[in-house]
Amino acid sequence: LRSGMLPTQLKAMFALCLLGMGGQDHVALNCLEKAIHSTELESWSEENSTFTKKYPSDERRWIIFQESLIAPVNKLSLLASVADMIQNDVKNDFWIPRLLDIFRHFLKDLDKNHGVDKILSGRCEVTRNNAVKLLYAVTELIISNAKSDLISSIETGIDEDKVAQQVVTDIVYAFKIIVRFEEVFWNPNESDWSLPNSSMKTLKLLSSALSALVQASSSGIANNLVQSIKNAFANSCHVMSIICRADSDTLDGLFGWTSSNEEYASEIWESFPLVSEWQLPFHKHISLKTFNLCVASCVSSFSGWEPNEFHLDSLRSRDNGNIFGISISGPSVAGFLSSYITDEIGSQWRMVNSILQNLESVEYERNLSRRMNAEWYQKVKDNLKKKGSEKNTIACFGEHDALRILLSFSNLSLIAAKHSDEDQKDGFMRLSMSVLLPLTQFSIDKKVWDSEIGTRVINDQNESRVRYYLDENSQWMGPTKQSDNKMPPSTRKRRQQKSQNIFVRQLKPSKIVRVSTSALLEEWNKGAPVREDCTASESATLSMKKLDDSMKNLTKSRTVCSLERASLDVATALIDVAAHDECQNPFICVQQAAIFASMAPKRGTNDEPFKKFLPVQTRCTPSEAIIILGRADCMRALHFLDEAQFLCSWVAKECSLHRDGDDDELPWCSRWKAVGILTYIIASAIDETSMKLSCTEGKAGSIRQWGEAVEEEIGRGKADAIFLVREYRCKETVDDYDTDESDGNNESVNEILTNSKDNLIYGALMQQLPPQNQLTRHNTMPSLPQPSQNPVMPFSKKTNSSESAEKENS
Repeated sequence: LRSGMLPTQLKAMFALCLLGMGGQDHVALNCLEKAIHSTELESWSEENSTFTKKYPSDERRWIIFQESLIAPVNKLSLLASVADMIQNDVKNDFWIPRLLDIFRHFLKDLDKNHGVDKILSGRCEVTRNNAVKLLYAVTELIISNAKSDLISSIETGIDEDKVAQQVVTDIVYAFKIIVRFEEVFWNPNESDWSLPNSSMKTLKLLSSALSALVQASSSGIANNLVQSIKNAFANSCHVMSIICRADSDTLDGLFGWTSSNEEYASEIWESFPLVSEWQLPFHKHISLKTFNLCVASCVSSFSGWEPNEFHLDSLRSRDNGNIFGISISGPSVAGFLSSYITDEIGSQWRMVNSILQNLESVEYERNLSRRMNAEWYQKVKDNLKKKGSEKNTIACFGEHDALRILLSFSNLSLIAAKHSDEDQKDGFMRLSMSVLLPLTQFSIDKKVWDSEIGTRVINDQNESRVRYYLDENSQWMGPTKQSDNKMPPSTRKRRQQKSQNIFVRQLKPSKIVRVSTSALLEEWNKGAPVREDCTASESATLSMKKLDDSMKNLTKSRTVCSLERASLDVATALIDVAAHDECQNPFICVQQAAIFASMAPKRGTNDEPFKKFLPVQTRCTPSEAIIILGRADCMRALHFLDEAQFLCSWVAKECSLHRDGDDDELPWCSRWKAVGILTYIIASAIDETSMKLSCTEGKAGSIRQWGEAVEEEIGRGKADAIFLVREYRCKETVDDYDTDESDGNNESVNEILTNSKDNLIYGALMQQLPPQNQLTRHNTMPSLPQPSQNPVMPFSKKTNSSESAEKENS
């Protein structure tokens, strides 16, 4: 080391060691500079990659790292290692210019024979990865150096114009790098319109670059700087065309405003709402992207990089929650924005009024204050504060950085318009207004222009859907698209687990009175008036729509997690359908709800959809009692046994009041008789579920004893069930049933329903599922049966025939 006789490769590695240790940056940069200028090291390696298979991203990165360790040292790999070290820690500002000179000198030499393009289009993954690292490092250092010079010049007040000129030149160079290597810096995932980390890093770089450009342009512009700023503005338009998905051809004609249009130009900037005929394709792309980014900052299931305008059908299932913080009850979609963005919008409107003195004042601050004091706005903000959601948890694909970019672009347009003549001023104003108008309309919920952007979702049908699917915590509970990304099948064999000899107490076979839903329905309809009006109410139609959507989501399930979540949604929707008077068979609805609930995850917070307020004890109707029993059965299927026992006991006490009551206020009729039979069936299912869980979980699966009055009513319900079975001449005879107290060990209600001829839907569904020991959270699910044209419980005209009822249920 002292004599300097080490080989060049070791000198280069020694420079990396010094940079990593710190404290000797000057010596390290000297060694690094000598290695880069040396002729003994190759610039880059043209060797092909040793692997050609397509691996998952995580495994691919590991293989690239492995290959980079055994690859020979060259100048590109050396500078890529330096770029890795400075990625998260740019140590001192004084050596940034020197390191930047080394990087730029190497790229200039490498690009003489189109070396960068050859590397990026080559097949060597290691070399391509090193080139990408170097491009990002150069762009980041250029922007960091420009911001540092600008801050120091403002603080000292020395050579501000000269420094501003250099800053603009550096930012333009960074823009040219991004535009030239677009496939490196910008590659959104078109399957679900998510952004990889590299693209989100590009957004941060662009936000910093445009912010520095605005800052350099704002402070006293000299005459020789105006042309440089316009040149930088033209390059920023190319960057906007990339992130807004606008073709470069749409940039033509942006500033082709002739004097013959001056009269028309003065008319469009007069009063609100402004017209939108002046928008060219490039302007429309910017306005559409601005609107989608605003929506994505309030709706966690929507990506701001979707190519089409926001719609309820474009919501996707994502891991960042289901916050829905927008309103569609106004003239266009409205929501909330961060304080930084709203302050910047207000500042730019003041600049607009100084440029367009004939334009009516939009009174942005006053309208924003009115909007923030609205009940809807306060409710959404309180829910977000209660949930602890921050802006990054809602907008997870860099939408906030993108909004900052657009605002900086608008600010730069206003600065250029302020220092331009009349022929070009209107072209800059149109670019700024393409950003300001959708932002303003979204934040103040007031129509400021006549564009159709933001109005696609505004109609009565979507407003009804939002009102139905949006819960009180501003969370979207409706259907969402599943991600199209498919994990490759695993090549590893599952490790066979050793069987454990766990003693499980055998339950002796038990029986329960089997009552079909057809028999219960006929008992329910005895003496009931036939409904003449077959038109369903709006709430009933929405319930059926929710059930239809949840069934469609269920048929799309391909993994256990999605199946479990969709099954719980179907169970909740079935309970909602049964609660309406238009429902012709509430028994089959609550039966199917319990079946689907049994396929959902057990315990946790999955009982929340079934927690509702109970009616007054003496004012409960038979229909309300059936819904309460349906919720109890769903909670039993989810292993919330205490809650299920409480609800079942509550209904049993209500049945007892009606059975023993003498007054007309608590009558006993055929409907209450059907409720009593259903109470007996569900109580028996709760007992058996408790016995099965107590064998595996001990006391955790046990329940309290039923009260004496409740047990008496359950016994009466069993007697009614036996009588009903005899009356409808079922195959089983009443002699097959034991009336002792040992009948508490009853067969599960799901087992009865599975074997029943009324439960063909459940049988068809279970035939599609793999065995339980083959179903894991990583296996893909087979296709479930498509929902039939007739929903599970159609709102059709009643019939009193048992045969037609059984045929309809089947």
